[in-house]
Amino acid sequence: MPTFLQFSTFQEKLCDLVIDEPRKLLYTVSDKSCIQCFSLGENGDQTIRVASFSNLSKQVHSIFRTFNNVEPANLDIIYITPVSDSEGGKPIHLMAVSRGGMRYYFQRDQNELILKHARLPVKIHQVRMAFYSRGVLLYTYNEQPGGHQVYGVSPVVHKMRRFSSQNPTDTSKLIEQVSQLTNIFGDYPPYIIDEVPWDKLTQHALLPAEERASRNEFVLQHSFRKRQFLMLNAQGLHIVVKHQPIDDLQQLLQTFGLNAPEVAV
Repeated sequence: MPTFLQFSTFQEKLCDLVIDEPRKLLYTVSDKSCIQCFSLGENGDQTIRVASFSNLSKQVHSIFRTFNNVEPANLDIIYITPVSDSEGGKPIHLMAVSRGGMRYYFQRDQNELILKHARLPVKIHQVRMAFYSRGVLLYTYNEQPGGHQVYGVSPVVHKMRRFSSQNPTDTSKLIEQVSQLTNIFGDYPPYIIDEVPWDKLTQHALLPAEERASRNEFVLQHSFRKRQFLMLNAQGLHIVVKHQPIDDLQQLLQTFGLNAPEVAV
């Protein structure tokens, strides 16, 4: 264990570790859901603790009343990932996923991490692993019967861009699309999830940067290929493709017809 990591007890274990390269920060989280943030210095050769967060259960229940009925074990953090400035909206620096599928959004303010927002999943599962990339969250869980399943959560464009500082429990501006993949893994869960970089899919001098494209999916969806995610398990490599807005419109037209109110909305 690196000497710069300091836990409150000997029984506390390191759960996840991630580097925020643009900001030159290192985040760690323990199995007690204690988060530490370290500055790596200008050259990446330092480890200076600059912020921390603890007492997750107490803070969650004091701020978010909808979490009062959640079992404490489902609140524990198992995955953390930095959130880039290019995703827009109010600055959020870190996102965490809990064992039950809850999501926590943190902002770093000088020497502390502030819990700005939290979201309940559609259904609480025992999450096995998670992966986040530019607004899209994928996490796997084991459901019997049916084997290992995958949930995908992505923002509806131009809606999930801002958190309310006056009321952190207000979710009226957070509109998301949830997808479920079933019966593709069976008893063989994925070990690794990653995204195929857009620059490997499309390269053209006239196309905008992918950060801009991810914030303007309605406008630029015809300029870029669909986002692809790779999932590796014991059976092989699975490729999951994220739908674009035009795909959602096509499904609505095929399901309800041209003049249906679902299409008009």
